[in-house]
This record gives sequence, C-alpha cells and structure tokens, in this order.
Amino acid sequence: MTDSNRRPTAVLFLLAGLIFMGGGGGGCTLMVAKAVYDSGEIRQVVAAGHDRSLAACRRVLAGLNIRIERQAAPGLTTEIHGRWPDGTPVSLRLTRLSRRTTEVAVRSGRLGVRDRAAVRLVQGRIVAALNGS
Repeated sequence: MTDSNRRPTAVLFLLAGLIFMGGGGGGCTLMVAKAVYDSGEIRQVVAAGHDRSLAACRRVLAGLNIRIERQAAPGLTTEIHGRWPDGTPVSLRLTRLSRRTTEVAVRSGRLGVRDRAAVRLVQGRIVAALNGS
C-alpha cells in the first residue's frame, strides 16, 4: 500500500476513534483519537474546530518559546513554521476535517534527523490545552 493510499485510511480510522461523552448541563467531555507517529511526524485527530485548535497551537508554541516565522492557510489546511530557541525547525499542519474535528500534525528537526521527543511534547501540550488542562 502506498503512502497516499494509507493516509485516507488512517484518517478514517482516527475519526472512528473519536468519542464524545455527555456531561452535566449540556457540556461535553473532549476525547481524542490515538496519535500516529509516521515518518518523523505525529498526527492526531482532535475533537475541536479548526479555529479553536489553531488558537491552542499558537498558545502552546508561545509557551514553549517557539518563535513562529510564518503561517499560511492554503484551503482547508493551516501550516505554521517556527523555530525552537536553539534554531531547530518545528512545523504544524492543521487540517479541517469537519466543523468539530481537526487533524493536528507536528514535525520537529531537520530532514533525516527528527526529534520524536520534541514532537510528542508539542502534541501532548496541544491536547492538554484543548482539554482545558
């Protein structure tokens, strides 16, 4: 199976893993699908709209002292490119899947030398920010 064939299947699998549990007063507890690490990038579908996810990502990057160098929004995808204080590149890609779900992909490091721990840190903080922690 080629990478282009695997991606739609993975996204559908992750969407199927979203769970919404009713809370008191009409509220909703946010659950997210399992993160997938592939080719130096971690992707996760979050139960939050694009704008809310983007705001959480920007807050997390600021909290980690990651300098945002540019942000582009071609179509349903927003890309954020920045640098850690030591100059290591970091990039995020947010893809709008529906009004209430967004795929967040994080990559850090240079081509061929990816930093898995840094990627997990950023992704974990984004999920925590969306969960209100």
